[in-house]
Amino acid sequence: MTATEIIIAVLGIVQVATAVMLVIAFRQITLISLRIGLLQNPSAKPVLIAGSPLPDAVTATVPSLAESPTTYLLWMTSQCASCRELATRLIERWSIDGVDDVLVLLSGDGTAADSLAAELQRHAGVVRSPAADEVTGALALDTAPFVVEVERGVITGWVTPETPEDIDRLRAARSTSDAATWAAQNAAADQFERPTVPAVARTNGES
Repeated sequence: MTATEIIIAVLGIVQVATAVMLVIAFRQITLISLRIGLLQNPSAKPVLIAGSPLPDAVTATVPSLAESPTTYLLWMTSQCASCRELATRLIERWSIDGVDDVLVLLSGDGTAADSLAAELQRHAGVVRSPAADEVTGALALDTAPFVVEVERGVITGWVTPETPEDIDRLRAARSTSDAATWAAQNAAADQFERPTVPAVARTNGES
């Protein structure tokens, strides 16, 4: 190897090392900025962003969400009257039509939670506290009932449902040719959210 080749090789190594150091430095600066922001505003919470991956805490608690096809995470609390009303209506429907794409996150304990879980488990998967609380905490959910639509570990939509039909509309939006237009038409109600999911967030060759 000539002296020129050695110099070029050394310069290449230096460039790679510099790039790695810059990436690490940028990451550290970002983390520090985030921590400062949380210190200045402890009540700040992350928000749901369509096209973003589920937080690691969610997939660590429910690993199947990382690879599962479209799943609707339905958060309920055992002390929530509107949750129990929605559950009653959903159970009536599921007992006739069945369901295979809903995972209930049930927060709470005691007799009320046990009774509700027993009814829901006849039709859908149920994750109870404390695991359910880990998931909802990581997603920063603070209103129940609430539904988050997930596809292979990516958040693709959400809704605050008052009736089973609200969940139907969220589900139906997946089959429309322009989900973003559908979301815009419902934005006035301030209830549904479905921004277009970036192609980069898709997996398994989807576009």
